[in-house]
Amino acid sequence: MMRGLRSSRGLSGTLLRLAGLMALLLLVVTDPSMVVAKDAAPGGAGSAAPGPVVPAGRQASKLAVITISTPISSVTSRSFERRLRLAEKGGMDGVVVELNTPGGEVGAVLEITSMIRSSTVPLIIAWVNEDAFSGGAIIALACDEIVVSAHATMGDAAPIQLARLMMGQGMPQTERVKVLMPILADLTESARAAGYDENLVQAMVVLGVETWAVEHRETGRRYFLTEAEYKCLFGEAPERGRARTGLMGAPQPDEYVSQPGSGPKPSDPDDFRPASKELGAMSAEDYDALNMSISEQSRRPDFCRERASDYVYLEQATDGTTLLTMGHDDLVDFGFASGTVGSDAELEAFLGASTLHRLDENWSERVFGPVISSWWWPLLRIVCVIVFLIALFVEMSVPGMGIPGIIALLALGVVLVPPVLVNAALWWTFFAVILGVLLILLEIFVFPGFGVPGIAGMVCLLAGLIGSFASMGAVIPGTGGDTSNVAWATSIVLVAMFIAGLGMYFFSRYTHSFPVAGQMILSTRSGDSSEGMLAAMSPAPVSSSVQVGDVGRVTSTLRPSGTAEINERLLDVVSESGFIEPGATVRVTSVGTYRVTVELVEEASPPSPRREDVT
Repeated sequence: MMRGLRSSRGLSGTLLRLAGLMALLLLVVTDPSMVVAKDAAPGGAGSAAPGPVVPAGRQASKLAVITISTPISSVTSRSFERRLRLAEKGGMDGVVVELNTPGGEVGAVLEITSMIRSSTVPLIIAWVNEDAFSGGAIIALACDEIVVSAHATMGDAAPIQLARLMMGQGMPQTERVKVLMPILADLTESARAAGYDENLVQAMVVLGVETWAVEHRETGRRYFLTEAEYKCLFGEAPERGRARTGLMGAPQPDEYVSQPGSGPKPSDPDDFRPASKELGAMSAEDYDALNMSISEQSRRPDFCRERASDYVYLEQATDGTTLLTMGHDDLVDFGFASGTVGSDAELEAFLGASTLHRLDENWSERVFGPVISSWWWPLLRIVCVIVFLIALFVEMSVPGMGIPGIIALLALGVVLVPPVLVNAALWWTFFAVILGVLLILLEIFVFPGFGVPGIAGMVCLLAGLIGSFASMGAVIPGTGGDTSNVAWATSIVLVAMFIAGLGMYFFSRYTHSFPVAGQMILSTRSGDSSEGMLAAMSPAPVSSSVQVGDVGRVTSTLRPSGTAEINERLLDVVSESGFIEPGATVRVTSVGTYRVTVELVEEASPPSPRREDVT
């Protein structure tokens, strides 16, 4: 009886618990907010505030940060490429380009923007963490979005050297436009892809861009109109006053006023629309070339067909007296910055990232990057090429010295190793120079007079040096290099070789004036200095004093070059094969204007005594 009662009570308790669970499940289904995770309970231990909602297009769970914090050069471009490829291979969902740079070389900047556009990473965001001037601003605009720190500054995207000339107007207008065309094309492409205002982008690279800000009443989108666009929209000229950016109400020089130029007028909605008098006066050829280089379609409305009632006037934004430079508030209000980020943690929250990896420069980029980017690096490399060639010449002229050979190796290392380590030069250039030197040595010491190794060695040496001086990819067709780099590198190497040739000539003429070399070269019996091994550089030919078949005696070891006394005259000679010790008899096998080749004469051994002579 009692067992049945307990059994019935247990069953009823089970039913009650089941009913409670069903009620709780129903409550969760109807109101999920009633369920709070234990570790997220408000006020509880280990609680965390819910993160911000991240738009799907901005979501990047695996994030990589690539920092550019130095002046931009070819080293920066190669380093950026290496790190971007690591991010792609690592399956990153997003890459953040952290910028704090004054800008740099235009070619390197445009290489980086091209890499950004062609990358397979779904999302690339620029983080202006303090400053992004000149090339830094161009790189930021090429990214999908821009976030900024609280004290960020961005703009003034003209090349540094050109900006100085523009301020002083030291360059003719047509030349300035030609220099700016690649930058204008790149910036316009970026502005159209990301939705930035094209007039403001032009204001970063040329003077004279006056703009007035208006806002669409329904969409809230802001546009920055030129004087011509303002007149089309509102039917009257805008008032000039204290612009938000510029020289704070400074009088506008007539040459900067943004009147329509005398150049070609846009005939297609997607044509580039000049925002200043200077750009409006470009030639028809330049204008067509600029439009051909822009592939993105323009999103900018034709304000001559818009209704004035749809827009509200805000303020004069730029007065054109300076290149546009924006602080944090301007970047936000002008539509460039989509958020404010001050730390890695805020960056992760902004993008909804679960992991963040920093892809920093490697040791070679940190050590050699500043050196290669310095103004004196090209001069140092030229000097080292000259030293290398002269030292190699001296070592081959006076075998056994050793010191010139060490100097040649050190100079060659300075020329080749740093660019190769930072990927600023291709590896084949290093091996080409080494192969060229080996072939030249082979021609001199193993196959004298054959010609083929020497010619091949000179070609390899010349090609390797030119390839090392030219930027990466410039020597290989189809890899994006600029042929002007090859021409520049060729001229530099040829000048260095010419100067080295003069040094070789003076060394060969005045060998005995050098303390060490003079002691290692024998003098003639008359006391006059010998011509040395490299009498080829002397105006007095040796062919007049020796003929094929003449026999002489070696006076210094032929390795395979050395000296031999032939017809009572000390001459530089070259052995056809192998080393020949001093005292050996040699025969002349060939005579050139400045070269004598000899072979070892096997001396006849004494006849063996006859059997009958033995007693």
